[in-house]
Amino acid sequence: MRMPPNPAPPEIAVTRRSASPPPLPLARAELAATLAAMLRAAGLEGRSLELALVDDARMEKLNAAATGCPGPTNILSFPGSGPALSAGSPHRAFAAGPSPAEPPGPDSGFPAGTSPDGTPPLFLGWMALSIDTLLRECLLYGQDPVEHTVRLLAHGLAHLTGLDHGPELDRLAALFERAATTL
Repeated sequence: MRMPPNPAPPEIAVTRRSASPPPLPLARAELAATLAAMLRAAGLEGRSLELALVDDARMEKLNAAATGCPGPTNILSFPGSGPALSAGSPHRAFAAGPSPAEPPGPDSGFPAGTSPDGTPPLFLGWMALSIDTLLRECLLYGQDPVEHTVRLLAHGLAHLTGLDHGPELDRLAALFERAATTL
């Protein structure tokens, strides 16, 4: 029996976009490996995404531009293009182009690569994770920083698939979290 070719590994760019961010509980390579495991668990091999590590000042601007809400939040998701993005997604407005506050785009740092069929990987989108908010929530709620990081990444990645808050997003985020515990 002939086995199908292995799918291309996901392309995941993790960038720091703040002047002097506090230390994160996971290194960039660990964050990328965690996201790759989550993508594999959902059958999203060959997809690419960007994770921007930001401070509260940048997150506050992103949150205001994206949601109209004041102040920082822990994670924001901006779905890109591809079949993972559903037509009814509340984030659909961001699918047509980059956020004016923080454009991803071709200079986002993705390595060159292709999917098994020779086409570029589909861009799931990008997420912004506020390190300041993440660490503050860990202190306020007594949460383990690594576990909370994984939880926020799972939540944000579930939004990149086009899901809004609700039981379906919760189930997918739980799948992502379980996948990350296998690392």
